Amino acid sequence: SSGDDFYGPYDAQELVLSFRDEIGIELVPFKMLVYVPATDTYVQYDQVPDGTKVLKLSGTKFRAMMAAGDDIPDWFSDPDVINILRQVKPPKPRRGFTVFFTGLSGSGKTTIAAALVERLTAANPARPITVLDGDVVRTHLSKGLGFSVHDRNTNVARIGWVAAEIARHRGISITCAIAPFEASRAAARHAASTTGGGFMVVHVATSLELCKQRDVKGLYKRAEK
Repeated sequence: SSGDDFYGPYDAQELVLSFRDEIGIELVPFKMLVYVPATDTYVQYDQVPDGTKVLKLSGTKFRAMMAAGDDIPDWFSDPDVINILRQVKPPKPRRGFTVFFTGLSGSGKTTIAAALVERLTAANPARPITVLDGDVVRTHLSKGLGFSVHDRNTNVARIGWVAAEIARHRGISITCAIAPFEASRAAARHAASTTGGGFMVVHVATSLELCKQRDVKGLYKRAEK
């Protein structure tokens, strides 16, 4: 992409105007405003004299700058307003996020998660990290649930909700659950998206044969009896 706008500034307005009789909507037009440094004023773009220096910042560019933590020029918005916006939705490096490990029992989810916690802690010792291990969750938050499709989905939904709340408060959650069903993983992702935090599913694709060899919990041996 060259960075040029794909649509013109008034394309959407003109489209609505072309169908106003059919849809019964009367458009209240709004002209694009630009900042003129020489006069410290905002002026409609089509009323700026030729050769006049103007500054403008699109909504897309503004959101990208906010997400990256870049400085927002004072001419665009009052600094106090920007500070409030940063508190409500901080830059991406300061937002919470979830890394959701899935895979068969014995695949190595917990081991990899522990290594990730060490790396993240080394990078930023002050950043709070919470590990939600499926086995531990089942002894507390999901105590009493079995292994039916419904109970498995319920367990993952609870893990996803807790992970989302951690992300909402700008923490990091590392989860480890077998989570074999796409619907429950999608629900966990959706819960995280409502908080503005990040979400990544990591499938630890260890072969069934190797998981059987490890069989730390004896699950495969019991299943084959």
